[in-house]
Amino acid sequence: MRISLLLGAGASHDAGLPLTNALARDLVTKLNDEQPSSTSTQLLNSIYAAMVNFSAARGGNPLAAVNVETMFSAIRLLRDRKDHEAAPFVLNWVRLADGHGDGAPYGGDFLRARQLARGVAEAFGDSAGAGDNLLDAVREVVRSEIGGSVPREAFEELERSLLRALVDLLAHPADLSYLNPLLDLAEAQAGGLDVVTLNYDLTVETAAAQRGVEVTRGVEVRQPGADFDFSPRDRMIRLVKLHGSLDFYLETVEVPGGLPQKITKINQDPTDLMRDPALVIGQREKLETEGPTLALMRAFEDVMRRTDRLVIVGYSGGDAHVNAVIRDWINADTHRTIVVLDPYWPTLGFFEKRGFPYELNSYLGVQQDDETPRRLVVIRAAASVGLKEALTAEVELDPQPWFDVDATISGTTVTITVTNRGRSLGPTQFYAQPPVWNHPAVPYPREVRVLHPEASNDDQVYGAVNIPRMAAGETVSVEITYDAAEACPRWVLRITGAREIDRVTEIFDANGKFNER
Repeated sequence: MRISLLLGAGASHDAGLPLTNALARDLVTKLNDEQPSSTSTQLLNSIYAAMVNFSAARGGNPLAAVNVETMFSAIRLLRDRKDHEAAPFVLNWVRLADGHGDGAPYGGDFLRARQLARGVAEAFGDSAGAGDNLLDAVREVVRSEIGGSVPREAFEELERSLLRALVDLLAHPADLSYLNPLLDLAEAQAGGLDVVTLNYDLTVETAAAQRGVEVTRGVEVRQPGADFDFSPRDRMIRLVKLHGSLDFYLETVEVPGGLPQKITKINQDPTDLMRDPALVIGQREKLETEGPTLALMRAFEDVMRRTDRLVIVGYSGGDAHVNAVIRDWINADTHRTIVVLDPYWPTLGFFEKRGFPYELNSYLGVQQDDETPRRLVVIRAAASVGLKEALTAEVELDPQPWFDVDATISGTTVTITVTNRGRSLGPTQFYAQPPVWNHPAVPYPREVRVLHPEASNDDQVYGAVNIPRMAAGETVSVEITYDAAEACPRWVLRITGAREIDRVTEIFDANGKFNER
């Protein structure tokens, strides 16, 4: 079985690098600290505030309203607003780009009012061309209401400032020892290890250099017009950086007998800000045709064709072009499997029913029958905790039934021993429920005790006791006490445990299990 990895932002978070929402806030903070009065900073503040307010006004979480991708997309959309195909239909969408009130660097109200006054004076003075001047002045006042006075160059300079700040924020990862399982696999797996990353940082390269593991990113030897060479080699990491890197930059070269082409080169000192880093950033720019993006996508497809198991670390499914490659790969062979390492991966029951994680959960995370295991394994942990487990996880069949149950009756108490025959479960509830609801002859238990050091009564449900985790193979004893001994043979115990993306529920009574899931 050949394993490959796909790394998202969560894979670098344990190196001390921010996630996408925090990165956007860090960029705003950095520009305000270093150049508080610059035009770029004022423009960024307006854009960021408008996006937060727009989300908050609709009941959204203002802290999650902006991430680094949406922020760059907004800046580029405003930069190109006059050329956008929707521009004829949206009159006031760029009002914030019109300036920032009195004293604004571009097109402030005072200047427009003075221009209008001059036009009116000239018109009444019957000077030559006064009508045209008045018309221009009126047009400028109208433009102030529909936007458009901040020039394209201001947005371009803002983007350059943000890219430079981005390099400074991401160029210094902290302790990288948590990536050792990745390096171990690169050294042990025949043909080395394919790693596809959506991150710009240098965490994998730095960790590999510290360990002495060779890394190729393809750009070192690629020639204009050629595909990337990521041929398998033992003890090597082939690192496909789909969205660029802090130390990549683009340079236009002349091709003898051909057309000029932008190629990727390596900046030996990424903190040298004389060259803008070649990053594919934003929501609508992920398939830019300039630079190596399309060739890297072909390399990604090649990696997937030789992959049996894809380990996804810290990627939430937000890039449609990446999801399309994964979908093609998983559908081509029913033996291919996915392991997800993500502490925040959604569950089936409480997640909005759309998006790529929901697709994976719904179609790959559910066992289809008693003989075909699920094709998705989810490990709810950070990379620093769960990477080794993710790289060695096995796809297993769910046991039928999930729990073994045995019971003994003594006086007014029934003692039930429950053994978890499957994988470890998250929060697990033991609930002594009546066998028939709302029946006056059916007794409720006087007391329910779960003999577990972390057991606690459920404040919301009478007769329910919770434990935070039930390990694989663990046995838990449950005591249900009634007021009369004749009630004991009528006990019913419902057990519900949280699996990776859903729950397993089984119900037992004194005569054995009578209902599953």
